Amino acid sequence: MDVNPEGQESNQVPEDSGATLPPGRIEFRPETQFRGNAALVVQTDRAEINRGAALVVVGNEVSITQGGCWITAGREVEIEQGGCQWIIAGEVEVEQGGAGIMIARDVEAQALKAGIVLAGSITGNVQTLLDKDGALRLGIGLGTMLGISMLIRRLIR
Repeated sequence: MDVNPEGQESNQVPEDSGATLPPGRIEFRPETQFRGNAALVVQTDRAEINRGAALVVVGNEVSITQGGCWITAGREVEIEQGGCQWIIAGEVEVEQGGAGIMIARDVEAQALKAGIVLAGSITGNVQTLLDKDGALRLGIGLGTMLGISMLIRRLIR
């Protein structure tokens, strides 16, 4: 199903393209569902990924069940037994999932393991590698090391 420039949907493959659409094509679809498949880029209003994977998912509502993706951006993101490396969203609901870095307005989780979570409000069971105290210690340590190395460099000259 393609979306032509006038915004009307068409289930036909263009005549001049042969039997299939060209690989790597990015197109907007109102709703995308796939099970057990993989995709490079999914740009849609509502995406449902079930036992699949995607490199990039952009949409208003994103639902990932037993799957994963590298980057997810959406207004509402739901993850059930899956995960993403980067999540940028308004609201995130997680039931047994993980994330590398999560940036969201609201996070509600039953069992979330993440590297870094930056959120306005967090409710539920969330385990992070870097919390507020850890970030403060890391900043102090890196700042101290940078200051000492700059001082040593100036003394050597």
